[in-house]
Amino acid sequence: MNNLEMGIEPKEGLKKVAIIGGGWAGKALAQSLTQDGISVVATTRSRDNFPNLVEVGCQPVEFELPLSAGEECNWLDGSDAMIIAITPQFKQGTHDYNVKVAQLTELAVQHGVKHVVMLSSTGVYQGTAGQVTEVTSLDLSINKVELLAQAEQAVLSSVANSSAFENDVDKSNCRNQKATVLRLAGLVGPNRHPSRFMLGKQEVPNAYTPINLVHQADVVGAIRLVLSGTVGRKSAEVYNVVSDTHPTRKDFYQLACQQLSLEAPTFNEEQESSKRIVLGDKIQQAGLVLSYPDLMKWLTQPNT
Repeated sequence: MNNLEMGIEPKEGLKKVAIIGGGWAGKALAQSLTQDGISVVATTRSRDNFPNLVEVGCQPVEFELPLSAGEECNWLDGSDAMIIAITPQFKQGTHDYNVKVAQLTELAVQHGVKHVVMLSSTGVYQGTAGQVTEVTSLDLSINKVELLAQAEQAVLSSVANSSAFENDVDKSNCRNQKATVLRLAGLVGPNRHPSRFMLGKQEVPNAYTPINLVHQADVVGAIRLVLSGTVGRKSAEVYNVVSDTHPTRKDFYQLACQQLSLEAPTFNEEQESSKRIVLGDKIQQAGLVLSYPDLMKWLTQPNT
């Protein structure tokens, strides 16, 4: 999907974007922006990733969080927008995601970045059930949810007069003009085929739990949309980014493996009682047209 087909033009005057986390999603975004002549700086923790970032036309910077005292980040100077695309790494036992995001938000203020976009996760809805939207109450008794919510709040409260969250943050020194949190569903797309998640697994539980996933192209489209300056009446906004269809885990992952002639997973009868469907109506009403609204259909297309 090229930028012309995506149909979302970057905001006039958007000249430089800093992507914090030049991984799978960050690299795809960088390529999309550089194609429009926008200067992109992308961070990575390893110099081994430099060639991959240079390949898509951006300037790579070695960068590690949390920040060390007195660390210079002059590469942020002149950035119109900062995209926070680092992963929480909860599965690796890391519990300082909220601290890292707060540090990045402070950096954005220090360097005069006008718009901060955080790529959060629909994992923030863990503990909820039924259809959930951006205003669904979060279960903050779950540690993962609390850390994600704290990280989101750090971003949203960096904007003066933000009403996105009730808090006691002193906003007198806030200089960011806009903040956006995109809660991304599970990511699929090029080099991330869903079959790899379930290949050959046996007796998998929760066969009838609906999936909440989104294609990489639609994530890039959502970011381009919020950077276009055409959405959001508030200075701080939260959007879910998720495909329209929510087939069961069994149907989806068995089809994913079958399409590549791989060993499909088997499922047992163990089933959680609470089922969750994340709705992405808000960002679609704001102007996002999904390239891959039906991920079951996407699985059957060539070159997925």
